[in-house]
Amino acid sequence: MTIRRFYLLLLSFFLFMGFLVAEYFCCGAYYRLARAADALELDALCALSAPLICYLAFRGALGAARREKIPGAVTAGFFLFFAALLGFFLRFSLQLANGALDPSDPENHVVVVTSKKISSWGGSILEGMNPMAHLVYFRDWELEGKDCEMLSPQDFFYAVDVGSRVEVTVRQGLFHWPWLEGCQLLTSPPRSM
Repeated sequence: MTIRRFYLLLLSFFLFMGFLVAEYFCCGAYYRLARAADALELDALCALSAPLICYLAFRGALGAARREKIPGAVTAGFFLFFAALLGFFLRFSLQLANGALDPSDPENHVVVVTSKKISSWGGSILEGMNPMAHLVYFRDWELEGKDCEMLSPQDFFYAVDVGSRVEVTVRQGLFHWPWLEGCQLLTSPPRSM
């Protein structure tokens, strides 16, 4: 491999990584899927398809590595690394397409908060660098027994309690994975003394 080709591949890799980071921040800030089951379905789809796509893309390189007697552990490590990157790329790209290309009209539903949680993982870049995720949970407005998760702004999180009625604005999504466009507190439960 010539030096020029190596630097082109290295530059492409860093551009891809930058694009992946930008997608991650966009997915954390916008178009978050409402249903936990839909998020798991999307994760499983990407986790299963990424290694297959990666194998088809790198089949020739894997054969060349075997012929050149490069250790199998090194080859497997590189393969798994690129399969994981591709899986994240697919996951974020599908989530962004689901929201950004969504032709559906917004629908409003009244839900009741069932629980709240603060997590150090999954916060929105709109809340600043290294934000905490303020998550509000409620029952699905359509599917019996399903749970939904909403990333909320910090002030909204502290304004709602378990039992609060919240109006959520939902869009159906391009791939029929509903996502939350907005929320509004309707009533808070009475506070006990």
